[in-house]
Amino acid sequence: MAAVADSDEPLTMTKIAKDRGVTKGAVARQLKPLFDCGYLKHMPDEKDHRRVLLVLTSEGKAVEKQMTMKVQQRFHKWLDIFGVEEGKSFLKTLKRFQNLIVQPELNKKIEPNQDL
Repeated sequence: MAAVADSDEPLTMTKIAKDRGVTKGAVARQLKPLFDCGYLKHMPDEKDHRRVLLVLTSEGKAVEKQMTMKVQQRFHKWLDIFGVEEGKSFLKTLKRFQNLIVQPELNKKIEPNQDL
């Protein structure tokens, strides 16, 4: 939901799948509960009628905002306990984790299969 809410451009399942290096089926399985709860809906693209855009419903926007606020509150509570310097260190660790582990794994999935 955050990906749809924070996106500067309209999102499609194809775009999400491409950005995350997964199949459209995997994206559909992850999004199905959001459609079932009424948080997400399809909307035709007025510029390109072949595309179907993902849009948050008003209920979805409210839930996403609530979830974002909870995450922010937990992070601020964490900062109050451990301090700002520890918070900066934590964010640096997360960035290193992304650069060293997550991004290389995603790059492996995106590269075409090679015969060994």
